[in-house]
Amino acid sequence: FTERPKNYTVFVSGFQGHFTRNNLMDMIPRDIQFIKVSLPTADNKCKGFGFIDVNTQEDMNSVIDFFDGKLYEHMVLHANEKKNKSY
Repeated sequence: FTERPKNYTVFVSGFQGHFTRNNLMDMIPRDIQFIKVSLPTADNKCKGFGFIDVNTQEDMNSVIDFFDGKLYEHMVLHANEKKNKSY
């Protein structure tokens, strides 16, 4: 049993219903290496938030700095480290 390397996940919110995963991927600065991008939907509409997984604390901080408070179309975005649910 080997421990998985830690992933850092950024929670980004403030998206409107028409926002897509491709929109989010296109916004991520090219110098940030991400592992995965997810944008939950319901009835083919964005639920208003998404997640960006990165490998390092530095990349996570860069993503948060980039997205938090960003204006995009008529949306104000917010970003922070995803809190792991404790059991």
